[in-house]
Amino acid sequence: MAGILWRLNSAAVAGELKGIDEPSRSRLHRVVTAIWKPFDGSPKKQPVDLDPHYYGAFYTQALVAWLCAWRAGMATEEPIEVVQRAGRAVVRWKSTTSRNKHDVQRVCERMHLEYLALSHEPVWGSREKDIVWKAFFA
Repeated sequence: MAGILWRLNSAAVAGELKGIDEPSRSRLHRVVTAIWKPFDGSPKKQPVDLDPHYYGAFYTQALVAWLCAWRAGMATEEPIEVVQRAGRAVVRWKSTTSRNKHDVQRVCERMHLEYLALSHEPVWGSREKDIVWKAFFA
């Protein structure tokens, strides 16, 4: 559900959801804030202990929300921030504790290489600057 909610929130932030009232916009913002709680934190804080598949799916959902906006020619500033924030969270998960190859592989199983490839330039600036690509696939 994160991807759908990020997409709706991004459209609301950009003024692309016609007719949304302020209470609904506020409620959507609170839901999106709640999505981030298990994944955000300081670099010293341990990420929440979830099955590695969840981390891969989490990042993929951020990419899908951005891809939908990008391909539709809609505002992408907010979705890009979502992808970068999710990317930092997934990379932090990998680097905070020593992860075995199996855990890293399980994250990668939920990331679609085609989506990552599409995001290198518009989201990160280049493949070399894509922190998720470098952490999991380079």
